[in-house]
Amino acid sequence: MKRISLILVVFSILLTLPSCSSPREICVGPNCTESASFAIEEEASLQIVVKNDQMGQDIVALWNAAHPEHAGIVSYVVDPRPSTELYQTGLYDLMYVETSQVPLLMDRALVLPQRFDQYLSLTEMAYLTTVVNREQLYFVPVDTRGNIFAYNVTLLESLGIDLSTTGSHGLPAAISSWEQIFELSKTLKEQESLPFSLLYPVDFEDRWYLYPLLSSGGWEIFANEDVYYSGFGSEAFTSGLEFIKALSANQIDRRQDISADWSYDQVLSEQSALFLTVNDWLYLKDFQASGDYVLGYGPYPTWKEITPTPLKEVFGYLIYKNTSFPNAASELLRLICSKEMIQANIDNPDLYPLVPKDQQELFVFSDPQKLQMIDAYRYSILVPLYALKENPAIRGWQLYMEIDFIPSIEALYHNEITIEEAQSSFENLGSLWYKEHRVAP
Repeated sequence: MKRISLILVVFSILLTLPSCSSPREICVGPNCTESASFAIEEEASLQIVVKNDQMGQDIVALWNAAHPEHAGIVSYVVDPRPSTELYQTGLYDLMYVETSQVPLLMDRALVLPQRFDQYLSLTEMAYLTTVVNREQLYFVPVDTRGNIFAYNVTLLESLGIDLSTTGSHGLPAAISSWEQIFELSKTLKEQESLPFSLLYPVDFEDRWYLYPLLSSGGWEIFANEDVYYSGFGSEAFTSGLEFIKALSANQIDRRQDISADWSYDQVLSEQSALFLTVNDWLYLKDFQASGDYVLGYGPYPTWKEITPTPLKEVFGYLIYKNTSFPNAASELLRLICSKEMIQANIDNPDLYPLVPKDQQELFVFSDPQKLQMIDAYRYSILVPLYALKENPAIRGWQLYMEIDFIPSIEALYHNEITIEEAQSSFENLGSLWYKEHRVAP
């Protein structure tokens, strides 16, 4: 199991910068060892992109409190998923981007001062930026989002399941493995009436939804950073297909029309699933409030002692290379990485900052579900960014998103084909994709 700990702390050590063309720091504190800020240019003004209005307000408030002599110079626009084209305008001093956008904006990004490089290495955040910061430091990660595992606390407790004891990786001990869940399923199937209709719904159209199921045996696409190794023929991938068969065999489906498609709105409003994969955009709080129930969140249950790895996106900041105020922009980025801003992001209902287990005592989590989600994201992996050498315009990730494997997975789940046939289909589709795309443009 690849388990990555994301540690985000406040870095407060001043480092000497290599050239006078870099943003210039000034010393604050004895021997410059306690804290340092950047020397802000006269007449500076900054415009920044943020995910939501609360994030913008928090950044502006933090800047004004830290630099009252320069209060009012930071403004923001809200764009939760800004396009790469937005930043071609050169209007924004700090660019809020997702990791996959960074290579497309590298020529417009400022090489960050050394203090940020040290910040990333000391806080074990470097893995998040290994590809995009391979040559020089451009990108500083801030928050994440993606799929996580959810369980209906209210329903489980009504069934007499004890959720009070926490297992080794954050889920309640009684449901910390799929083996335990499948044993529970066998018991529940004997009951004539149940307060739900689905054990765990499967979305065969959503490849992000399917990825953690396929990774249940330890498979990860492009293992060891090899864009030419899909791993479809590996034993780990075989184990993932075995899990899908096991899920099918232990599924509970008591819907009136089992051939009908299910929807998130229906499942969440009717509490028709005991377990579910969810995302941050599903208005989860609203559904729980209207239905008077509680969800719990965590990493996926283990399968054969391996934790599946869902996908996540990581968002953060670049500084525009041609900003008129590189010192002020660097100082704003320093504040965005501060403990105060991390706390503000924790309090922001639409943000999931990168806060690790062993640093949580530094912060206040008023929402226990938010803490569960942040912990769960530690087990997720980034969408791979590796490109084909012969055709750099093609990212290897397109392999997973483009090949037509959905019919094979669905047929396997419905016992229409064998594991060997499903795996062979993946391998053949992968070979055809590589043959088509490894041709230089």
